[in-house]
Amino acid sequence: MAGEGRSGGGAAEDEPAELPLELAAARVGVSVPTLYKRIRAGTLPARQEQGGRRRWIVRIDDLPAPGGAVGERPAPETTDLVVELLRQVDAAHTALRDAEGRAVRLEVENAGLRARLRDLQHVLRSLNAAMSDSVQALTMPDSLND
Repeated sequence: MAGEGRSGGGAAEDEPAELPLELAAARVGVSVPTLYKRIRAGTLPARQEQGGRRRWIVRIDDLPAPGGAVGERPAPETTDLVVELLRQVDAAHTALRDAEGRAVRLEVENAGLRARLRDLQHVLRSLNAAMSDSVQALTMPDSLND
């Protein structure tokens, strides 16, 4: 791949070595379809992420610099911004997955509480009916004793 074997061309220790296609396009100032066309043409090495999303991943060293040739590095401020944005996106995805998990657990708990409420309402209706029968029996005139 382009960028292998270069001295001093590697990513900083805290910088990701790869970026999703969307962030890579933003980094070099081109559209996602433009980078995708380069991948399809074989001029930009990339791989597809494994798993559900299967998004395209591009090595930073293989990206063209904004307005430059392949392998040139963008300004450090751009790299810092992209790294921070990537961290924020990952944190948002984690928070979303956590919230979805809590929502599912609450829905299950809610269904159980609704079933328990129905059971208690049934018991209450039965007790009311029994109490009404008892009160009626106690307040009936005793016609046999007259």
